[in-house]
This record gives sequence, structure tokens and C-alpha cells, in this order.
Amino acid sequence: MLRLGGRKLNKLTKCAICGGEVIRKKVDEFIKKGNDAVLVEIDAEVCMQCGEIYYLPNTVSYLHKIRNKVEKGTTFKKIGELYTVATYISRFQDQGTLG
Repeated sequence: MLRLGGRKLNKLTKCAICGGEVIRKKVDEFIKKGNDAVLVEIDAEVCMQCGEIYYLPNTVSYLHKIRNKVEKGTTFKKIGELYTVATYISRFQDQGTLG
């Protein structure tokens, strides 16, 4: 059982979308600003069937704080480099533009 502001929260065990099993896992969230991105590793409840991700309210607050810091131009520890490649458009998605 989890607590939030003195209230008890039942642990989420079934996905609201597909009914699949939900377990606690580490997930990566990227917060982007222009060409820069901040990687935030956090705990979340994740559906093992459809991949739906559920966050506790305090986790959402934490992500908002990080986003605000990014928007204000706060710098973070560099952990590597990120590259982009040309955008891929499959024939299945847009049959009219490719020959």
C-alpha cells in the first residue's frame, strides 16, 4: 500500500487500458528543449502487456520540476551524445509520396 499526503493508495496491479499485469519498473523519460534533451530515470508502474505507464503524483511533480529547470536553461551533467538520422517514411504510412 502506498501513501500520498496521509491517504492510502492501493497498489496498481491491473492496467486500466488492457487489463494486463502492472509491475514497478525503472523507465526513462526524455525532456526536450530545442536540440537538447534531459534523460530522467524514474520508477513507474508499467503494464507488461500494452506498455501503458502510470506515475505516482509525486513522480509527476518531480518531472514538472525538471521540465521547469530545463525551460529556465539549467545545465545538467553530460552523459554522452545524441544523434539524429534522416526521417523515415514507410510506404505503408504514405503510399502517395514514394515511387
